[in-house]
Amino acid sequence: MFDAAILTGYSTDLSAQPLFLQALNLALANRNQPLRFGGLNNGFLVSDTIISNQIGFFKAPGFSPAILDLAEATKGTVTYGELNSLGGLGGLASDYTKPVIVAGGANDLPFCGGNCTYPVDQAQKVHPTYYPNVADADFASYLAPIAGHGLALHYSTAGASEYIQKFLVGRGL
Repeated sequence: MFDAAILTGYSTDLSAQPLFLQALNLALANRNQPLRFGGLNNGFLVSDTIISNQIGFFKAPGFSPAILDLAEATKGTVTYGELNSLGGLGGLASDYTKPVIVAGGANDLPFCGGNCTYPVDQAQKVHPTYYPNVADADFASYLAPIAGHGLALHYSTAGASEYIQKFLVGRGL
């Protein structure tokens, strides 16, 4: 059993998933990065270029170009099986009553179409939609400014981390 749930890069809105996948311009990992992934079969994919990586995971100017370079050099794979399960993200957790925090980038592409504040705070919607029996005092959300899906890759990640830590400490966790 969990003491708390910390969800990052997450919301109830999956409508931008096709846009996100198009932005990634997925390529076969074994051909795109043969030195790193040459031994993998064609079921493993990566974002095709540094621009694909930036569009999918970053929000300018909220990151260092050096971090984008590092993210591109160390990018990971995704499989067809993972992609086929995207529609199953989320679901009612009516039995869950422990603390929940949703922290993400205010400009998350896959989970908010690039604007997590319009027409409502998408992170806040997670509470009534998926965790209806979590007490209001045990739910919190945070949208880091000028940050995309790769929250930890942005300048504003420090604010998100601090918010999460204060939330957990405030509940004795």
